[in-house]
Amino acid sequence: MGKKDFEANAKDGHGVAWPISYDDLAPWYDYVESYIGVSANKDGLDSVPDGIFQPPWEMSSAEKFIANNMAKKYRDRHLIIGRSANLTKPTEAQSSLGRTRCQARSYCARGCTFGAYFSSLSATLPSAKKTGNLTIVTDAIASSIDYDEATGKASGVTIVDVRSKATRSYRARVVFLCASALGSVQVLLNSTSKTFPNGIANSSGAVGHYIMDHFTGVVGMAEVLMV
Repeated sequence: MGKKDFEANAKDGHGVAWPISYDDLAPWYDYVESYIGVSANKDGLDSVPDGIFQPPWEMSSAEKFIANNMAKKYRDRHLIIGRSANLTKPTEAQSSLGRTRCQARSYCARGCTFGAYFSSLSATLPSAKKTGNLTIVTDAIASSIDYDEATGKASGVTIVDVRSKATRSYRARVVFLCASALGSVQVLLNSTSKTFPNGIANSSGAVGHYIMDHFTGVVGMAEVLMV
């Protein structure tokens, strides 16, 4: 996201203005990019701000042809190389997790055995394992978030065992709910208590309404004929 994304609501008068700006998030973008590894070119465009990048992939001949011609005719239109979380020059920290350079085989969706494409399996779980404080629980489905009436905070999570169907709870100081748009809503609505009879964080009754799941992408395709 760029500066315009944070300023649009305030400028056009629709919706609620963001309580933070791009500058507030910029250091965290750098932190995340340094960790996951992002291959990209520094294009100097406000709409897609530059960050901490690894060497970009080279454009194909057709892409270069289109980019050069667009640059000649339009000052406000740019064809840039795609930015992706594929390692092209792994850092020492990334290599220590067993991650190596992307082999450009286009098999990311199958799971990258080189650990080049950022994922929980190639990066975050190995990082957590190195701390010595990681316990992985399998065959468990998050059912609800536990709420402590005394502290007014989430205190853990209750899960359902896939095999036995029994429930058990895990206590925690911090709970991250990362179950996708629909899954997260389901867990929130399941998390009822005296304070939140209609689901945790749902005093407004808005949880379960106005849901938008993630778009995987919008693609435009064309055929370039080189004569």
